[in-house]
Amino acid sequence: MTAFFKSFCIVKNMIFKMTAIIIYIILAIGFGFAVGFFSVKFNHLMIILTGRLLSSGHATNRYIIVGFIGSAIVFGTYMILEPASDTTHGIILAVIFGILFAAGVLVADHRFSQSCDILHQIIIAMFSDTKEGNEKTTDAFEISKKMLANMPIANKEALLLLVFFFDSRLGVMFSSLFGRRLMLKRFISMTSDEQDWYIETWSTAMGLSIALRALKSITSFAYFTSNLTWDDIPYNGEILKRSYLN
Repeated sequence: MTAFFKSFCIVKNMIFKMTAIIIYIILAIGFGFAVGFFSVKFNHLMIILTGRLLSSGHATNRYIIVGFIGSAIVFGTYMILEPASDTTHGIILAVIFGILFAAGVLVADHRFSQSCDILHQIIIAMFSDTKEGNEKTTDAFEISKKMLANMPIANKEALLLLVFFFDSRLGVMFSSLFGRRLMLKRFISMTSDEQDWYIETWSTAMGLSIALRALKSITSFAYFTSNLTWDDIPYNGEILKRSYLN
């Protein structure tokens, strides 16, 4: 009976240790990816706050520093919480954190590079009945790209960051709660009807409506600057015909 009890205690302790290790690994994966993902957003916020010269030129170095510090914190925290554990476990968790941190940075950087395409989809959703758009929305998108190219860098980064959040699953989940309809899709993955509902949710939610007006300011200007839309107003374009945008 005593031998059985001892065996039972050994198995129980092994299960507890394995469960604890699995939990630590899951936390390292989750925090690693989240910290990496939001580091990119923080970098673009730094561009907005301090200007391109002080921030964007050293983005890679900052990511390396943040990743190294994060891995060291993970290792130190694990060794404090589990002082009797093997140091190798702490090193493995730190490496997992570092790998997922790098993955988070790459995913967020790729997602941010899609901001212009997302802006195109926003223009289509606001001024077309289909997800494919038409020649008017295509022309409006080309105009919006010229506008972005001529914006001060801080304004451009702020707008693209807003577009980034507008499309993100986190942004969709958060703002969809105002519409009492939980949704986890990205904006560009929604159907045309879902996009209309999502935009309407932003327009009626306190705080989000201000951000939506910022998006509408550029999409509406770009759309109605296009001479393809003048017949719908009606407008003969006497002023805009002389604009550098056309």
